[in-house]
Amino acid sequence: MKTQVELEALQEQLRVRKEKQYQLMEKLQGQEEAKRQAEDQVSGMEDKLRVLHSKNIEVETQLQVETRAKRSQEDSNKKLTIDIQNLSGQNKELSVKVEKSEQERLRMEAEARDSGEQLREMAEKVFQLLERLKLAELGKTRSMEALRKKEQEMIAMKKKNTRLIKESTKEGKARVKAE
Repeated sequence: MKTQVELEALQEQLRVRKEKQYQLMEKLQGQEEAKRQAEDQVSGMEDKLRVLHSKNIEVETQLQVETRAKRSQEDSNKKLTIDIQNLSGQNKELSVKVEKSEQERLRMEAEARDSGEQLREMAEKVFQLLERLKLAELGKTRSMEALRKKEQEMIAMKKKNTRLIKESTKEGKARVKAE
């Protein structure tokens, strides 16, 4: 009987141990399945990480390209701003020069008009002197010399007037071309 009880106790222990072993096996299988799933998740995550890393590199490259393009655009804008300022300054200088040229032209035209009036006055005086000279003795050399001098002055004044008119006209044309 004792061996019977011992045998039953050993069988009971064996059954409990087998049960435990089954439970441990089931637990081990569950853990292995969980490990496989975790490894699959890790593999999937690694794939996603590689894709994200690749996209990150692409985005960083694109950002660098866009940053360079922006810097280049800003440099171009700065250069254009400087060019605009320079051109604006040159435009102001040209406007001042045109205004001075216009004033000089008006002055020369006024001078030409004054010279024309002086020339007419002198021509009248010359004609008056000619009349006087015709009435005076033809043989007097002083009167003849005065007449010649007045004629020479008149010719000189006519030449001067012609020259001033030509200069005024030339400046007017040059100003018109410049504008």
